[in-house]
Amino acid sequence: MNKHFIVKLILAFLILILNDFVQFIEPVILTIAVFGYIIYLFYDEINLKKIRIDQLIRQYQQEMNIVNKESSLRTKQLESIVSNINFPMVLINQHAQILLVNDNFLKLNNITEIKQLHENSPLDTELRNFMREAFLKEISSQKTMNIKQQDYSALSIPIYENGRYMGCLYIFQNITYILERERIQKRFIADASHELKTPVSAIKGMIEILNRPNFKDEETLLDFHQQIEIEAKRMENIIQDMLTLSRNTTKNVLLNIEQFNPYQLINDVIRSQQSSIQQKRIVVENNLSKELNVDADRDKFYHIFSNLLSNAIKSSERGTILFESSMDDRFLSIMIHDEGIGMHPAEIPYIFERYYRIDESRSRNTGGSGLGLAIVKTYVNAHQGTIEVQSIEGKGSTFTCNFPIKIVKKA
Repeated sequence: MNKHFIVKLILAFLILILNDFVQFIEPVILTIAVFGYIIYLFYDEINLKKIRIDQLIRQYQQEMNIVNKESSLRTKQLESIVSNINFPMVLINQHAQILLVNDNFLKLNNITEIKQLHENSPLDTELRNFMREAFLKEISSQKTMNIKQQDYSALSIPIYENGRYMGCLYIFQNITYILERERIQKRFIADASHELKTPVSAIKGMIEILNRPNFKDEETLLDFHQQIEIEAKRMENIIQDMLTLSRNTTKNVLLNIEQFNPYQLINDVIRSQQSSIQQKRIVVENNLSKELNVDADRDKFYHIFSNLLSNAIKSSERGTILFESSMDDRFLSIMIHDEGIGMHPAEIPYIFERYYRIDESRSRNTGGSGLGLAIVKTYVNAHQGTIEVQSIEGKGSTFTCNFPIKIVKKA
């Protein structure tokens, strides 16, 4: 009660008390009048209280509206941030109810919505188990898992308020590329050690023999010099192929597009390997159209068909190696046929893999690194093309490079 109300109430009772002594008004009338006045005072006080309460309620409502607007804005901002984050994310409360989830999380699990985390939630099994364990134990944890042949780093972050567990935030980051780069780096080091070990050991052994004090065999000296030169060249080729393949993938091969004539290019390829062709007495024919022109990377094309011709020569002891071309409304196809030893059908799916050799002993004798066809496929794919193989053991092989028809230069 306010002070004015109390003062008025005291005055009313003082009038009643004074009237007992003075009796200037009939006691009954005065009593009724005073009590009526007191009732009015209470009524007026109640009205004032009600007005103040109404004012407080309106003020509270205004403040709540402002808070709700700010909260709604922040919620929308948070939802927008979560939705636009490029890795899967989900937030749950202490009752395992989904508070926030982004599209990347839904796509990762092939679902359109999720409201609750439980043992039967339509999530990837390993992902669901990780989420439930972190939620039930109320712990922060990290785990690498494979989902849809992609590697993810999963992170759980428990949320506390005033020491009370309020839920958990989960973040899943795709680390496939990072792990793949690590695997490539490790494989490169391992492959380099493995591939260079043989020629280095051979050179070292021959040098040790040549350095013996009593060594005077001129014929062996000449032979060792030739062998050291061959092994050194082999190491150079291996290192060059490994560096080429480590730098180049389909996504990062830079193409220097220029117009050239494939027929002339194949002639240059044949000319560069004329010594090996004559040694094996093989006939190499170029039946590509002399009028054909393309817009492509000439150096990459040269590398492709130089590698394919080199392989054809190595696998042939007789017969003819033939270059041909054909076109339809989709592709320009350039084929190389040989009459060599061919391949078993079970070998064909693996020949474009790094360091895969069909005949280990023959490949090492000819200085093959096992990288040539992997590089060929990389360069063909970089031109948005494909490469196909047909082979029959004892009869030969045909490699067909299919390039999109758009590279053909129209006359």
